[in-house]
Amino acid sequence: MQTCRNRGVSDSLLLMMSTFLIGIACVQDTIASPITLTSLKQNRNMGFPPKTGSSLDVDKLDAIFREMIEKDLVPGLVVYARRGNHIYHQAFGTQNVATVIPMSKDAIFRFYSNSKVFGGAIALDLQAEGKLSLEDMVSRYIPSFDRQWSVLKPNEDGQHSIEVFDALTQETIPVEYDLLPSNMPMRIKHLISETSGIGYDFLGGLTTLACNTLRQKAALPETYFTSSNIVGTSLTVEEFSDLIAKVGILQSEPGDSSYGHGGTVFGRVVEIITGLRLSTYLSNKIFKPLEMEADFFFADGDERTSRLAGMYAPLPSVNGDSYTMVPCEETVPRSVNHINHISGPRKCESLDTGLCMPVESYAKFFDMLLNEGRSPDGQQVLSKSAVRSLTRDQTDLGDFSYGWSVQPCSITTDKGTRVTTLCQWGGYASTKAYLFPDEDTYVILGQQMMVYTPARKLVEQIVNKQVKNTLAALLGDVAWGRQLKAPTE
Repeated sequence: MQTCRNRGVSDSLLLMMSTFLIGIACVQDTIASPITLTSLKQNRNMGFPPKTGSSLDVDKLDAIFREMIEKDLVPGLVVYARRGNHIYHQAFGTQNVATVIPMSKDAIFRFYSNSKVFGGAIALDLQAEGKLSLEDMVSRYIPSFDRQWSVLKPNEDGQHSIEVFDALTQETIPVEYDLLPSNMPMRIKHLISETSGIGYDFLGGLTTLACNTLRQKAALPETYFTSSNIVGTSLTVEEFSDLIAKVGILQSEPGDSSYGHGGTVFGRVVEIITGLRLSTYLSNKIFKPLEMEADFFFADGDERTSRLAGMYAPLPSVNGDSYTMVPCEETVPRSVNHINHISGPRKCESLDTGLCMPVESYAKFFDMLLNEGRSPDGQQVLSKSAVRSLTRDQTDLGDFSYGWSVQPCSITTDKGTRVTTLCQWGGYASTKAYLFPDEDTYVILGQQMMVYTPARKLVEQIVNKQVKNTLAALLGDVAWGRQLKAPTE
């Protein structure tokens, strides 16, 4: 019998980061011991000083993205970058290949997992206001979570067996497993750091697939635990959260890596604390003060619908060494249909996958973070302590902190190498966001290439090269991860 063990599948954070295209291999040299954020705080002046306010190399940036279009690597994209007081905002290619509509700067993108950092920002701000603690148990706010949870553990000699369907390989695979009682309480910090145990149903290997197959069976006749409903369901956030609790199955102990629906459950916590629907609270708290006017979870027939960028995916060649970009419905595997933000069920507002906005709107959020939480007119949108934690601190749960990754990185130019902080994450459709808070620099890439397809490795190679070249044009050779370049004078 084929099990998770003999296929070598791991549900670690490393696999999750690879799936979302953020493990960019920009590292070349090694150092004796890894640089941590703690050591970075003690050595802020390592190497040469940052070039805050220096100009952007517009020609070099233009060349990077024009090459992407000319080589048919992406149908279209929008780029927004800032370096000090200098802004780069350009659109390339087509917004919709079928209608040959040119890409516009105000095109709207599905940001998927780039939504998660908004949940982290809200959580830290509510803690600063004394309305919650990240150490609070989730059951303090959602009564249905006050129960004994079970953790699924694949085991080739397990007491249970189930068949799961892998949408990527189109295989049906038997998995043996045990269901063990959870020994760890689920806390607010777990919901916003991808360690709640409430994973998605199609990312993370056979453990995730088995866990969610059980969820689907237990949740009938409801169908939330299918990826066709990742961005829309007939359930409200309250109903969704209560259904998770009713099923009571986790793919890992709270505190261990489990990429998935924690942010959506946190959205329900926000509703309980504030007494407002999540979209209303987000609008009042962040979107309106920052004039992010085109942001939404769902658009039903209004003018924003026509601005949504088309969704595409690579169709691999027979030998797998090249691809053709086609509408994602032609290549995304069976059972994975989750791109519809403009029709169908309209109740569940997900802080994990749901936000749609122009790239410029996302940039306004980054501008606010660089301005210590203030809007352009001086309004304190987020507390300074929340901004500091969001952009400088790692949790005790790993590199994924408060809705994105916060870690040290090195920047190398012909003048030497310095070490600074990088905040970054990517979305399911290849949107990318990189913020360097100490460099007064960021870049946001708006594109709509689906990740979870048979050509996933090719997409990774393309996006990784694109990111590396973009960061090099902005700052220099940027490296992060377990190995960094040593600072030099």
